[in-house]
Amino acid sequence: MNWKRWRFGLFVACLTGLATAFAVGVIVPSMTWKEGTMVCLASIAKDVLLFLKQHPAEEVSFDTTQTKKEQ
Repeated sequence: MNWKRWRFGLFVACLTGLATAFAVGVIVPSMTWKEGTMVCLASIAKDVLLFLKQHPAEEVSFDTTQTKKEQ
């Protein structure tokens, strides 16, 4: 995996964590700002850590040359 796709995947993981926190906020509207912030940070951290577990940084290629597959 090249670093641009890895970085985009990490960004998407952050967005899905944010969306999960928003859904929890809709389901539990009585949360305080402190509780909402903790839920938001926890859900973003969970999704980012799951992404990093599946795509560790050691697998990222920084090679910027494009190679085509041989058929």
